Amino acid sequence: MREKGDTVRKFKIENGFKLFIALYFLLYFCIGIYIFPDYGVSADEEIQRQHSLVSYRYLNKEIFNREIAALSGTPELDSYVIDLQ
Repeated sequence: MREKGDTVRKFKIENGFKLFIALYFLLYFCIGIYIFPDYGVSADEEIQRQHSLVSYRYLNKEIFNREIAALSGTPELDSYVIDLQ
């Protein structure tokens, strides 16, 4: 038969372990925020977004047979040419 002291001791150990895990991840998060204070903006984000929209429109049209009205201004894949200059 279990005594009351064993249950209390087990409860303290389990809660202590949970507290340790929570503090570990909190510390890990804080270090991450401190190390990477700003990710910045890269120069090719707009170009990458345009590429993804063209691909998304193509997949929706060719595979799912649907047109998305919000992408009507996006060029078709077969006529998509980007000028990098």
